[in-house]
Amino acid sequence: MSIPIALEQMKEVEEEVGEGILDPKKTLVIALSRMGAHPPPSSSARDDHIPNPSYDGEHIVSGTLDDLLSVPPEDHQRIFGSPLHSLIVVGKRLHVLEAEFAEAFAVNKENWRRVAKDEYGVALG
Repeated sequence: MSIPIALEQMKEVEEEVGEGILDPKKTLVIALSRMGAHPPPSSSARDDHIPNPSYDGEHIVSGTLDDLLSVPPEDHQRIFGSPLHSLIVVGKRLHVLEAEFAEAFAVNKENWRRVAKDEYGVALG
């Protein structure tokens, strides 16, 4: 299952059940793809600094459910990468170091920071 499909299904279930557990505007998520993937070896040592345009390596993307759902379909491959995909729903006990690290990969850094502070109680500087 792709990241966008997982996000859509989570949002749909929340709308149907209506328990307020995964508020799309207040729930932080981290999307991962191809973790541990390594680029294929180059043909020679001197080519190591030249990126391989066909290589689709690791991707880390963070934000609220709505932030990640706002990525246009034409950008899904570029933003989320190729399978295998994983999705982490961030628990309410988010450590400041985790929040700061994930903020670096946020679709909307300002919104990530706001939600981490206001909804998760993270003491960000």
